[in-house]
Amino acid sequence: MITVISERVYKNKSGKCWRGCLSYTVDNASSVLTKWFRGVSCIDVCRKMSDFISYGFSTALLYGKFIEDEYLPYKRNVIKLSSYSRLHSTYTYHCCQLSDYALPEIKASHCLSILRDMQQKGFSKSSLDKAYEFFNNSFNYAIQQGHIDRNPLFNVPKMFSLQPKKEISVYTDDDIEKLWHGCYTFNHLAKYRFSVLFLLLTGLRCGELLALNKTDFDLSERFVRVRYSFTYVYDVDNGEAVSMLDTPKTPSGYRIVPLNDTAYDIACMLFDLYPHTPFFIASGAGTRVLPRNYSRMLQRLCEDCGVEYKGIHATRHSFATKLIRSGVPVKTVAELLGHANVQTTLNMYVHPDLSDLRAALNWLKL
Repeated sequence: MITVISERVYKNKSGKCWRGCLSYTVDNASSVLTKWFRGVSCIDVCRKMSDFISYGFSTALLYGKFIEDEYLPYKRNVIKLSSYSRLHSTYTYHCCQLSDYALPEIKASHCLSILRDMQQKGFSKSSLDKAYEFFNNSFNYAIQQGHIDRNPLFNVPKMFSLQPKKEISVYTDDDIEKLWHGCYTFNHLAKYRFSVLFLLLTGLRCGELLALNKTDFDLSERFVRVRYSFTYVYDVDNGEAVSMLDTPKTPSGYRIVPLNDTAYDIACMLFDLYPHTPFFIASGAGTRVLPRNYSRMLQRLCEDCGVEYKGIHATRHSFATKLIRSGVPVKTVAELLGHANVQTTLNMYVHPDLSDLRAALNWLKL
């Protein structure tokens, strides 16, 4: 039983939210406990305080029930379907190991045990970060809902991966020359095969290419606007895969990409190849090309050209790598790629080789 000693509700300094402070004892114990509440209004905070006084902590609330009944439905309404699908997968494959734990009893050691197991199994830094962020964000949401007092991962750093950083894959100049020749030679492949060359000349992501409409082009000024990405994701709530136009990953994804003479010529060619559709490239039925079908086309093109298939994203890596090696400023490359910050471009594409390191050490004289 909770006995209230004192309670206070006030607006925080920024004026954007309300806070509540409740001092209380449990079962007439001598020690006084304190709990803080947050809300969008005074009424919201008072309601949370009243619920806590009436029911206290629900020690029977399991982490899995909280995730499935509260956290995932909340996230489904505030993030994109593609992001939600990845979030759901992170819980299903990793974080659900805590589903039978009572939410208030979860400690940092429970989460770290799962993350260390992932680390030992060789999961990437990205996978480890996703699992950590799922735990951290779900605990913060549980605090907002009044289920727990504090985040068990507060001040606990993320874990590193034991896997070496994966090198990016690029198509060599010889590969590109073979692909170029193959696009004009192998007529048994879909007409949209020429767009592979467009990817190599613009650095667009595959989804961005597939989302392009003819109205996104200004051929007189020779540029294309990137506004959407065409994705194919699994809707876990409805149990089916859906294709959809999605917004770019970050605000930097909205951008204008200029076309050089060769990219302009290829764009004009594709316009002529698809005169009766609003899409830049299309399937035989006149619909948008699905990512998996585009991937199959590129695989067949590589096989016919005698080129090792390195994935669609390697066209983007090849574009960026050639620009960096040609001395184009990193900030310019980042803007062309639509990266959120220059550091992403630096980490991915700018690496000193052994000769650079030797040259640096030659400056050291003892």
